[in-house]
Amino acid sequence: MVKKVIIEMVLVSESFGKRAEEIEQDILEELRHGLIIPWCDKVEKVRVVE
Repeated sequence: MVKKVIIEMVLVSESFGKRAEEIEQDILEELRHGLIIPWCDKVEKVRVVE
């Protein structure tokens, strides 16, 4: 069995003009390269919900 954590974030108003896919890719890239999360092996997916 795999355990997962869902992280929800409130986006800044400047993000309203961007496509959800672009925001997801930007966040995912930053998470993969710069954020260390305890107990996390890798970030698999980021999803924008409108």
